Amino acid sequence: MTETKEKLDITHVGSLASLYAIRKEMSRVYRLSRKGEIDVKSLTKYIYSLREIAAICEKVEMGDKLTELERKLHEIVSEKN
Repeated sequence: MTETKEKLDITHVGSLASLYAIRKEMSRVYRLSRKGEIDVKSLTKYIYSLREIAAICEKVEMGDKLTELERKLHEIVSEKN
């Protein structure tokens, strides 16, 4: 089936700023494919893109956690001195 903007409704994707949101979008796109509203080739492209975005989100989250741990460690070391 030919993909159309109306069927895929790409204008209402929502935020992809968290792994949870990305998972929801992957599920939504998968369901559209199961209904025949997008073809498998397009599904593959969308899932690949979402996986790449998820990898970046994971790195950002890890960086934020590392920054917070470094801040806490600095506080602990500063209190002992």
